[in-house]
Amino acid sequence: RSSDLLVWWTAKVGHEGAFPTYYYIAVFLSYAFHQISVYSMYVAIMAFNAKVSDPLIGGTYMTLLNTVSNLGGNWPATVALWLVDPLTVKECVGAQDQSCGTSDATELCGKHGGSCVTTLDGYYVESIVCVILGIGWWLFLGPKFKKLQDEEHSAWKCKRTT
Repeated sequence: RSSDLLVWWTAKVGHEGAFPTYYYIAVFLSYAFHQISVYSMYVAIMAFNAKVSDPLIGGTYMTLLNTVSNLGGNWPATVALWLVDPLTVKECVGAQDQSCGTSDATELCGKHGGSCVTTLDGYYVESIVCVILGIGWWLFLGPKFKKLQDEEHSAWKCKRTT
């Protein structure tokens, strides 16, 4: 993901009090690309929902599809943000037999003259895991989603019972 590279690159960009102009341009272009991608996916999902919604029951079906889509797209971001800290590995430097696994341990490390140093940033761990999961999702479930997308329009309609 380009945002992962941008985060990694940020630490490498030399700066004395302020970042160079080219860095801000790169951040702006990355953000612009991200927004274009997000809104393109949003429009594609809305178009698919509009295509498969049954006019027999009005906007209720489309509202249901959009709700499920929004729920499915929003909770992973919350979980991902929550997971960064537990996936981060820190060690106590300068104090013997201390760790930095919890906030209490971090405080104890500081009281013993040490400081917690990040040895493995959870953001990068999570990024690698998410890329692997995304590729796996695409390889294994992609054909099934393609099959759903290619269903005839009538397959999405509600069946009338008399």
